[in-house]
Formats: sequence, C-alpha cells, structure tokens
Amino acid sequence: MAQCNNCKHNWSWSYSFKKLFTFKDEVYCPSCKSAQYVSKKARNHMSMVAMVPMLICFLLITFSVPPNVVIVIELIGYILVSLSLPYFYKLSNEKEYFF
Repeated sequence: MAQCNNCKHNWSWSYSFKKLFTFKDEVYCPSCKSAQYVSKKARNHMSMVAMVPMLICFLLITFSVPPNVVIVIELIGYILVSLSLPYFYKLSNEKEYFF
C-alpha cells in the first residue's frame, strides 16, 4: 500500500483507489498534506497489470471460446485488476519522467 515519504503515513486502500482515478501529476498525503508523486516503477507495474485481462481475452479468442464467455471473463478480470491496483501504488517525493 502507498506510504507517504515525508510522514510515513500508510494510505488506506480506499484513499489510494480514489487517487488512481485522478489525472493530476501530484497527489497529497491525507496526513501531512505534502505533495507526492506516483513513482515511475509503480506506473510501469500498474500498466503491465492492467494489460493482463486483455492478454487473457486474446488467449480465449485464440482457443475459440464463445464470445459471451470471453466478455464475462474479461469484465471480471478488469474488475479484479482495478481492485488490486492500489497495492501497486508507490510514492515518490519528486516527479519521475518515463525517459
């Protein structure tokens, strides 16, 4: 779970989940209100985890699984991935760029 680098406050799952859907670069610690940034490594891990349901979908289509089953499995996969993403949320004190 995410932890503030300044005050070492552990963020709750619900607070981290809400912050996943903000489109701002910086997020603020609920305890000390300092600006924190999602680390580059965490962004990479979250994007890789988010692709898992799509890869499973391609495998199911390859093995001629009926479309109804593929859609249900893919929806369940995306729900599970979105619920697990706060566990990959790691913070940094400074903004890290991809390059």
